[in-house]
Amino acid sequence: MGWGAALSVAVSVSGASISGKITLKGDPPPERFLPLGALCKKIQPSARPATRTWAVDENGGLADVVVYLKTGVEGRNFKVPSEPEVLQQEQCQFVPQVMAAQVGQEVHVLNTDPLLHSVLVDAEDQANRREARAQLPKGAPLKYVFEKPALGIEFKGVIHKWMSAHVAVFPHPFFAVSAKDGGYTIAEVPPGEYTVGIHHRTGARLEQVVKMGSDNLVGIDFTLKAPQ
Repeated sequence: MGWGAALSVAVSVSGASISGKITLKGDPPPERFLPLGALCKKIQPSARPATRTWAVDENGGLADVVVYLKTGVEGRNFKVPSEPEVLQQEQCQFVPQVMAAQVGQEVHVLNTDPLLHSVLVDAEDQANRREARAQLPKGAPLKYVFEKPALGIEFKGVIHKWMSAHVAVFPHPFFAVSAKDGGYTIAEVPPGEYTVGIHHRTGARLEQVVKMGSDNLVGIDFTLKAPQ
């Protein structure tokens, strides 16, 4: 299935980075309301939260798409960030619903709700798989470290089964997640030739080859086609 296309334009500026916008072409499938249980309804009685599989703004900008360097960084070692990436359980949903981290970097899961949660990590490979872990209201963070790259690690709610977050893990720091307007930036990219890939949690993927100098900005816009 063809997911879409990429457009690349290079201009000279100070600093080496890759930026652009992810756009969805066509109408996305309808989202569905979440089947909140009684306890979760109590903490947000007037809300009707829905899934956010295709988070599209009024201009077609697509949020929650992972953008990363797919090739060109092999054989290099990169410093692991000391600060953790944080995934919150807030009003019986994971926030954010899509995030990325570096291999060896801690991922902390917080529970800001006044009720018990339980988290199951479901990974593409056994090396990244974890058991279900309970977390008390406003309790200590659950800490995870992933030692292998993976695009499709899913954090799932065990008690509240509609809860889901998608986490990608990379062996380098050159990645981003598109914002509400579909925009993204990957900063401080060394000179070289790279394949830039994008990954949507549904499995939609695109890629584009780009050459980076020591002092330039490369803009790459990707357009995904809405599934029919």
